[in-house]
Amino acid sequence: MSSSSLDNPTLFSSGLSFTTRPVSQTLSSPPIANDEEKEPRCRLGSLTYSRHGSYSEDVRILTPNFIALTSRGAVPHLTQDVMRREMSGGKGAGGEEGGEVRKGGRIGMGMVYAGFEDYISRSPSSPSVFSYPTPSSSPPPPPPTSTQHAQSKSDHDGNFVPVPSPLRSFISLPTSSLIMFGPRRVPPISCPSSNSDTSIAIVTAYGFNSLQVEDYVRAVVKLKPDIALAMADIPVVDDGGETNNRMGFSALGKKRMERMVERTMSWTRALIDAARKDKEAHDRMVPSLALFASILPVERELQARYLEEIYENEEWRSLIRGLIMHDLSSLDAIPAKLDDLPRMSVANMATPHAILHAVSRGIDLFTLPILTAATDAGLGFAFFFPAQSQESEAAVAGRQPLAINLWDPPFSTKMEPLSPGCECYTCTNHHCAYVHHLLSAKEMLAWVLLQIHNHAMMDFFFAGVRECIRHGRFVEDAKQFGEVYESEFPISEGLGPRIRGYQLHTKGVPKGKTNPSSYKKLASASDVPPAKKAAASAEVGIEGLGEGE
Repeated sequence: MSSSSLDNPTLFSSGLSFTTRPVSQTLSSPPIANDEEKEPRCRLGSLTYSRHGSYSEDVRILTPNFIALTSRGAVPHLTQDVMRREMSGGKGAGGEEGGEVRKGGRIGMGMVYAGFEDYISRSPSSPSVFSYPTPSSSPPPPPPTSTQHAQSKSDHDGNFVPVPSPLRSFISLPTSSLIMFGPRRVPPISCPSSNSDTSIAIVTAYGFNSLQVEDYVRAVVKLKPDIALAMADIPVVDDGGETNNRMGFSALGKKRMERMVERTMSWTRALIDAARKDKEAHDRMVPSLALFASILPVERELQARYLEEIYENEEWRSLIRGLIMHDLSSLDAIPAKLDDLPRMSVANMATPHAILHAVSRGIDLFTLPILTAATDAGLGFAFFFPAQSQESEAAVAGRQPLAINLWDPPFSTKMEPLSPGCECYTCTNHHCAYVHHLLSAKEMLAWVLLQIHNHAMMDFFFAGVRECIRHGRFVEDAKQFGEVYESEFPISEGLGPRIRGYQLHTKGVPKGKTNPSSYKKLASASDVPPAKKAAASAEVGIEGLGEGE
């Protein structure tokens, strides 16, 4: 582990810095019951993005933490104005270090993930986002305040003013949140075609397509996200699940794995070369790009040359500021020289128990599709970390549920917040009966309120995780959490919102429509009983039908 201190971060040329403090916990009990052979390796960290010369504050994210997933730049069910009002990024996103676990206030959302796949219609080489007016044509920024006076001189000389991000302007994301940009959605949808030496298979709004490496590299350079993921040759298969697909590398042969390493190494080099050329062309007008590179789910020996390039090549090391884990087994392949880089997991974390297990293995950042999946199902999160003592009848009867199903009839008369102790907008302004009514009426507001609540609860969950790691209680509290809460989320049979394209499954036998049609054909004249036809006379009128029955 890195010996760097949280008080002495190291700033790199990319503008993104990460400091980590490994926490030694030698308790005999394992953090998660199914991982007894692994020693806890949980870490505290601080991810800081410095916008040199801009008028925005640095973005600081405490880890472990989660990254909000978006659909075309917006968190599903939430508009950008709701995100601005209810969710905060900026300095100290995720809670202040050393502070108490917070259960109120705005939700810390310091980073969102956007997949290039979402913005492609027919041609990956000319997506609609490329034709959006660039921010350079917008009015100049307002004059600096007195606190910015020392830096404003350099700004107005034109040496430090960075070129704004076209992607940020396109999705109207506030500067208090970082944009992480990748080639595919999380989780990705499986495709009938395979990856090639120069492209990966994708799913667009118009069907299946392929994304060339050069097209993705051009998109990264043109859209200028804060963080970009290097393309990796990771095959994807549809497992038939409701919310997530899994990476299909479990049955790959040795030759396929070797080809995976060669392709990923070549694609990463192409992105690094393009980022370097763009920086040289614009000098200090463009902030250096921060890249996250994949640690492949293969043996360390097979990717030894690729890993050596990451930590030995100075050009690579200056731009690669994070690692991507497609499977927790990849953690064993990380060399000690890369321990100072943040680790982001894109693996399926379907429960908080799985998240705690990954934290104990050393994961710092998480992408969590279960957030929107639970919201769509009408589930409201009801878990806290560390686990809270419950005195309800359910607590006496057995383990606590991880979430409540707001579709259940008992909630139609429950005039209480979704989760006692939660102080998010939903819980402080509404109650279970109201959300149940909205779901029954299929009002969009139901999923808006649930999405706010679930993101708030996940934010509180990670704040509790950091607090327990900081005080050396993580192992014991993780074990207690597994004893208090059920192992799976409840199953909801309620009707969700309209299915979006990235939720489809592309293999297997079609299951039919997820939601039944709201409209049906009107009864024809032949279906009307004779007595009804006779009653529908001029004397009775149509309004008299049904009377006396």
